Amino acid sequence: LRSLVGSEMCIRDRDSEVYLGSLIGRFVAAHIEIKRRIGLGLQRADDLKRLWRGTGISRRRKIALCDSLIGTKVIYAFETLNTTPEEDEKIDIAQLRLYRRALGLAPPGVARIKGLEVVTNDELQDLVNEHDFIKPWSGRVKLARVRLLKEVQSSPPGTPIRDVVLDDFGNPKTWPGKIIPGNTQARGTWLRTAQRNEAEIQQIEDQLYRGVPVLGWR
Repeated sequence: LRSLVGSEMCIRDRDSEVYLGSLIGRFVAAHIEIKRRIGLGLQRADDLKRLWRGTGISRRRKIALCDSLIGTKVIYAFETLNTTPEEDEKIDIAQLRLYRRALGLAPPGVARIKGLEVVTNDELQDLVNEHDFIKPWSGRVKLARVRLLKEVQSSPPGTPIRDVVLDDFGNPKTWPGKIIPGNTQARGTWLRTAQRNEAEIQQIEDQLYRGVPVLGWR
């Protein structure tokens, strides 16, 4: 990456740069940006300590506030990342961790040692499930990624959003050049990840249609 510095417009090489809230760099692995965003979310949660300590706010309301004030910041534009199932799990773990911080709940092990209120992750998830509009953050990322995939597929040839993913015949586009760090076989391409997410969401919708409950989905 290159950036212009000073009045003389000097060019400085950079390995990464934050642009429009997202980290752009010479890497493919999504965990770098996920870790950075989780850190920003935790910092934001600490900045809102006075809000969380408000006795007039219910736990249900605090979860909704955490989701809107912090969750949107953490997962903003994550649909453009190419995440693995393990990285999706890290996003959901961070979601519950941030809810605990907003509710002032220690992890179960720590709570037992210190004699504090013990709320297991399953009990916390039950509390989250009381909100019809709150889904696992990884699920929201997958939904956004599938919407982006449909936009790619519906765009005419020659548009940038389509040309970086598909060739003129609608086939997956291949890019010549050396292997980029983090681009492993397990990760695959963004297109393959988006198609996997599309299949996952279709499976969830089929289960819900048959009346089979799915954790975090209504």
